Amino acid sequence: LFDDSGLLVRTNPAFEALVGSVPVALSEAGAARQQLLAWQGGGVAAAVRNFNTGAPEILLDVNRLANTPWQYQKFAYYHECAHHELGHMDIPKLKMHYDRRVQIEMEADCRAISMLRDREKFSTDDMTITTQTTRFEMEKNPNNRESQIRQRENNIQSCFLSAP
Repeated sequence: LFDDSGLLVRTNPAFEALVGSVPVALSEAGAARQQLLAWQGGGVAAAVRNFNTGAPEILLDVNRLANTPWQYQKFAYYHECAHHELGHMDIPKLKMHYDRRVQIEMEADCRAISMLRDREKFSTDDMTITTQTTRFEMEKNPNNRESQIRQRENNIQSCFLSAP
């Protein structure tokens, strides 16, 4: 957790495992780490701020992620960051058509996998573990149909294999 000036307030082992070494101040982090943590121009990027409070926000269910492979944990984090980077947080979701919600999830998946492949040097094995865990997690929700799960798996695999 960083304050508005970019100073580290607190961290935990799960976050450190996701992002690697955590800088004391975001201004001291390298450009790639600043981008990952949504630090732009000496402040928190507007796209990652809560609509009501203006506070920076990325939400992850750490209890759900605790028993998943590290590859999936990183994927979940990068996926949520991708929503911010792609401007999805500016879209009101309550009135959004189902097909558009699916589209933005697929876009975030693709951006996350691309970043993991290019920045974290995710291997084919890492991607396979991520895809399998995505299936397993989606199967827990009885509202997810097999065709939706397959579509998401295929998207992740396709994004991984596409050229940077």
